[in-house]
Amino acid sequence: MSVTFKHGKVTIIGLLMLGMILGVLFASPLNIISDSRSVSFLPTVNAKAQSLKEFSGTFADIVEQVKPSVVLIRSKTAPAQTPSREPFFEDFFGGRGFQQRPTPRRNGLGSGVIVSEDGYILTNNHVIAGADEILVEFPDSKKMDAELIGADPRTDLAVIKVDGDDLPVLAFGNSDGIRVGEWVIAVGNPAGLEHTVTAGIVSAKGRSDLRITEYDDFIQTDAAINPGNSGGALVDLDGNLIGINTAIVGQGYQGLGFSIPANMARDIMTTLVHEGKVIRGYLGIFIQPLSEEMAESAGMTNDHGALVSDIPEDGPAATSDLQEGDIIVGLNGDEVIDSDSFRRRVAVMPPGTTVELDVLRYDGPAKVNVTLGEMPPQDMQVAARTNEQNTETRLGLAVQDVPRDIEARYGEGVIIANVAPNSVAEEAGLRRGDLIKQVNRRPVSSARDFGDIIERLSPGDALMMMVRRGQRQFFIGLRIPRG
Repeated sequence: MSVTFKHGKVTIIGLLMLGMILGVLFASPLNIISDSRSVSFLPTVNAKAQSLKEFSGTFADIVEQVKPSVVLIRSKTAPAQTPSREPFFEDFFGGRGFQQRPTPRRNGLGSGVIVSEDGYILTNNHVIAGADEILVEFPDSKKMDAELIGADPRTDLAVIKVDGDDLPVLAFGNSDGIRVGEWVIAVGNPAGLEHTVTAGIVSAKGRSDLRITEYDDFIQTDAAINPGNSGGALVDLDGNLIGINTAIVGQGYQGLGFSIPANMARDIMTTLVHEGKVIRGYLGIFIQPLSEEMAESAGMTNDHGALVSDIPEDGPAATSDLQEGDIIVGLNGDEVIDSDSFRRRVAVMPPGTTVELDVLRYDGPAKVNVTLGEMPPQDMQVAARTNEQNTETRLGLAVQDVPRDIEARYGEGVIIANVAPNSVAEEAGLRRGDLIKQVNRRPVSSARDFGDIIERLSPGDALMMMVRRGQRQFFIGLRIPRG
């Protein structure tokens, strides 16, 4: 059979053969595309999955390496007699004083890191503070009694020891070399859940404004750290110890965890093991940060420095030319950026060292030499409470003259009788019972003096007050409200 076209004759068999040829020609590219896609896509998925498996395996390997070196610590403290309320000076105003009452036995729970084969364990001071018994539980469920070797409350570090041999040690890493953004792993015992592992990154370094310890210098991480993690390990991807987990902000996990850098922990540990305590250089002064208002009132263009708020009579600086209200801007020729870094720099210097301080005063700059002493144990701080009278000011506080019966003990000044809610004074941290001794370096001897000084200031003006609270003296910066 054949079909006749205008230009000739084509058989049915020829048409079929032509169709088959054209079908092959048009179908082949489609098959090639389809095949090429399948060939290129599947290996890519497999490669990515393999990469993720290797990454996950790295974490698993690190955890397997680290977990044997992290222990659970249980502490027990016997009951003690304690005051029934805070020691305000109520006896000056008809208070009943203190009543003793027993406290229940306290059980502590935390974590620790084995740092030597013969049983030295690094942990937080608050995990074992005041404990009469310390029990260490190892990953293999073995339990051993531990003794306290030494503690340093100012950094919240402590060293305990068990009688061990060939224990698994976690090596120290270089915490100074860790970078923000690097992966880290936290291992500890939150809520007694042994060897809980969490991961995250280094969120920040050198956090020093948290007031968690006296010498804050924390590594911040978003790795989950919860109560019971204290004293546990923060490690890098080499499995080295870069921090001792210490604190969280808020209630429970909020992605804000803080660890003591391993370099600091190692230095403190070494001193505790050899000396039983940490010996620090001591200037014998109280210092505080400079606020914007304080710096402005002193005529400074920035807030770099440390403000001397008080100089105890029995401290090394008492015999020097250093004065209350001095702003320390230099230490041995190097700039002082803030009060925290200044305190840390002084603390690492041995007692007997003479330091040169560059200070700013209202009458100009000065240089002061002070020979460091040895820092004494921490003192308990006490707050004051007074009866009320009213002398309203533009700052939202009421002041009164110092009662004659306590003036000899606390000196001249005015006592804050009341602080208005949401006022400038409340925002600055002033409290009822605080003693205001100076305003802008001018002594205040009466409520009238205080009112006169405040009234002469204009809206928006910055001012600085010297305040005494209990046994502590410090400065507070404020600004007169506008309108």
